[in-house]
Amino acid sequence: MFGGGVDSLEVYGDCFEPYVCVQQEAIAERYRSEDGLWTPFSALPVVLIYNDQLVQRNVPDSWSSLTSSAWRGRIACPDPTVSATGCTALEAMTQALDGEAEQVLADFVRCVGDVLPTAEDVVTAVADGRCYVGVTTEDLAMQAAASGLSVTVIYPREGSVVQPDCAAIIVDCAHEDNARAFIDFLLSGEVQERLTRQYRRTVFTPPGDASLPHALAYDPYAAGAHQAETLDIWSSLTAEETP
Repeated sequence: MFGGGVDSLEVYGDCFEPYVCVQQEAIAERYRSEDGLWTPFSALPVVLIYNDQLVQRNVPDSWSSLTSSAWRGRIACPDPTVSATGCTALEAMTQALDGEAEQVLADFVRCVGDVLPTAEDVVTAVADGRCYVGVTTEDLAMQAAASGLSVTVIYPREGSVVQPDCAAIIVDCAHEDNARAFIDFLLSGEVQERLTRQYRRTVFTPPGDASLPHALAYDPYAAGAHQAETLDIWSSLTAEETP
């Protein structure tokens, strides 16, 4: 399994075979798996973006901005039923904002214009002006901005969630030795250096989120434990919004 946040992978922990990679001691302790079920290979902050040609004042600068009626129908987000980034974004909002989770999510759903399959699709929707604001990952947003697209990156005022992007070995897989070798390769100096050139943060000490303006305290294990409940709320709310 190549790619996925801890909160999502933990839900399917029974599907993975424990493995401790040869570079384990170099990984920042905060990113290590408690039981070796997955291996982090990069750190991905979840950020906000906006189209800087269409939005030039009162820019969205917080998770609370995403519940403002000013952006109703203008927000793009990854579909949490198929996107790990989407799941993390919902959990981040419910943790960062006051109120019951159901009310926070209801306020957000009322403002969402496009629910898209991936975080990359969100960047495209904001860059081409279909939506004004979006939720995505830092690497995709920075790549878009660097390529000249009309995208500005915002780190939410309440804090950004930094999720390690992980790999995991499937239980009873056909080529377990190759799977272990691949995970070790992901943590090699060559790959880690290449990832930083693609705007991803390293998981090695010092932590890859050290330069963030403000990181939101986030418990991926707790988020994973009630992910099903969050998705049930989401599905119920989005069904109500469907004409």
